[in-house]
Amino acid sequence: MASWNDKAYEALERAYCVVEAMGLPLAVVAWLTVFASAIAMSLVLRRTGAMRGHWGPAAAVGTVSLCAHLLDYAVTLRMSPTLGAEGNPIWRIAIDHFGLPIAKVYGLTGKILLAVLAFEFFALYLIQRAQLFPDHAEGFQSFWRGFGSARAGHSLVRWRNLVNFFGFSFALLGPFFFYVALLNGLIESPIYLRLPAMPLVLALYLGVIVIAYFSTTYRAYARGASPQLRTILEEAAPEH
Repeated sequence: MASWNDKAYEALERAYCVVEAMGLPLAVVAWLTVFASAIAMSLVLRRTGAMRGHWGPAAAVGTVSLCAHLLDYAVTLRMSPTLGAEGNPIWRIAIDHFGLPIAKVYGLTGKILLAVLAFEFFALYLIQRAQLFPDHAEGFQSFWRGFGSARAGHSLVRWRNLVNFFGFSFALLGPFFFYVALLNGLIESPIYLRLPAMPLVLALYLGVIVIAYFSTTYRAYARGASPQLRTILEEAAPEH
């Protein structure tokens, strides 16, 4: 485990150096992108007018994401009040160019905006997936062959499918920051080196998200089908 951790952290440090070399423009663009995306997504959801029944699940995902991000923020400040030990290269850029007080606001508002986006993207996923359901499906593979924009056009790339998958995946990235907060809280402890490196856990977590997307979306279709079709779909679902 130690050798894997070392390699993962070395790769992460190299990536951080590349990001930090981009300097202030990247930090400004990153914050503005998150802010603009939150505004744009609110307009998209307002335009759909189909939030009924989706507020609860989307709010739950957004709340969990907010808790994870705020916990990470609080633990970081507790362990390093001056942010001198902060590893995030974009936040380090903000500290160097804006000073500590503004950098704290930069980090806090960025994390809040990410939680808002988690809420919005999960709501988009819930709204959009029903529009992508196939008219007929006789099992898991049949469902996914007919899922999405292939019904309406001839494009080889199912763009709406990709948007749907991205919305689900982005929304569920928030809980990963509970692990980041745990690592930050143990950074001065010997236990830190025994825990799997953050990049390794992230790779595993992304794999779980992919599995959850296919399973959750398929089961949502099965629940909404007629009782007879629902039985067929559930019996044909792969074992997990």
